[in-house]
Amino acid sequence: MEIDNEIASFIAKNREEDFSVRIYETPVIPGCKPLNRGTSESNVVAQEGVTEITKATKYQARSTQRVMTGMEQSRVISREYLERMEDMAAPADESRASAGGIASASNELATMAERQKKMMEQFTLR
Repeated sequence: MEIDNEIASFIAKNREEDFSVRIYETPVIPGCKPLNRGTSESNVVAQEGVTEITKATKYQARSTQRVMTGMEQSRVISREYLERMEDMAAPADESRASAGGIASASNELATMAERQKKMMEQFTLR
């Protein structure tokens, strides 16, 4: 009989706890609704943030692509300029060589003219 009393007491106590939980559960559920709404709003804000980051990343990628395109164009222009300079170097070298040859020939002509002048001074008319 003592066991029956213990079992009855245990069941009664569990019913009381179950009742008290149900009493407190009722106000808790409506209190969760604003939390759920707040969580939803936080998710919206987070999604908007992710969207903005995605837009900024795309903008940055486009800007980087434009910079890379500009650098490639500069490389091509520099290469063309270098090729033109190399093309001009050969004629410049030829001109320099020709100028050296002309200077040498001019010196030779000046020497010859001086010798001719001396030879002409030796002639006299009688």
